[in-house]
Amino acid sequence: VLMLIVIPVAVSAARFRAQVVWAAAASAALVAIVVAIISGPGHAIDHPLTLIAVLVLLVSMTATTTAVADAELQFRGESVHDPLTGLLNRSGLEARFFEVGERARMLERPVCVIICDLDQFKRINDLQGHARGDMVLREISSEMRDSLRSFELLYRLGGDEFLILLPGIGLSAGIATAQSMRAAVEAHRAGGLSVTASFGVSSAIGEGIDFLPLYRAADAALYRAKSDGGNLVVAAEPSSVPGSEMVSARGHDVLVA
Repeated sequence: VLMLIVIPVAVSAARFRAQVVWAAAASAALVAIVVAIISGPGHAIDHPLTLIAVLVLLVSMTATTTAVADAELQFRGESVHDPLTGLLNRSGLEARFFEVGERARMLERPVCVIICDLDQFKRINDLQGHARGDMVLREISSEMRDSLRSFELLYRLGGDEFLILLPGIGLSAGIATAQSMRAAVEAHRAGGLSVTASFGVSSAIGEGIDFLPLYRAADAALYRAKSDGGNLVVAAEPSSVPGSEMVSARGHDVLVA
């Protein structure tokens, strides 16, 4: 019957942290020893194999299950987080956007999408090396994350491109957020270098909220910002397609189409 004490300890690894599981294993081992002594200390001393088997089984099962659980948690973390910057990656972006969009439609609230791209980042890798480029990405990511509120989501799409998802934020507020991030990036001097970024902004409300149109509109606005020299915030109307009405905002001047 003592062997059965291993089962709840092994199963607990699916729910609790490793420290808690090991504490449960230690408690179970103590219970097993107490039961063996109460049942008859002389028998436990003369025939210790049952108690030893329980203790060995407890240790081996706990070590195995916690290792598997830790590996699973690490895999889940890596699947949704970018290993270089610690930001969310694009794997969960569309699913998260669907949740945000559904809630926004119910409440008739807007959703804003901002796409950011560092200006001339390839030159940093080419001239300063990839180690310096990685340092720049980490510092810029931290700077942008710190400029956002807790419910505003920052994703690294890949390379030097980022996406910011702003629930409940309209176009004007989205431009202001992008402008604040643009200024923060320029002022920070990531990696000791002069680094700037360009931003494309789009927004929609109610039934107009759809990921692909918003993404394409923000991407087209970003392309315009890069074409106009970079270090710009360019906003597109949420229903726009490439080439439709856009507005640029340079420095501290924020304009809305």
